[in-house]
Amino acid sequence: MGCSARVVGRSLRILKAEAGKLHDDEPAEPPATGPSLEEQARRLEEQAARLRAGIREEGQARS
Repeated sequence: MGCSARVVGRSLRILKAEAGKLHDDEPAEPPATGPSLEEQARRLEEQAARLRAGIREEGQARS
């Protein structure tokens, strides 16, 4: 009787370990969808234009 309980216990530990691996393969949350690459590029270009304008204004103020 003790031997069969040991075999069942070992089998349950193996099953538990394998079942845990199944959950590791699944992402916890779906990836967040953000702005498209085109939208990101447009925003960066606008930010760069604002920075360039600010640099020009600083240069004119110093002159």
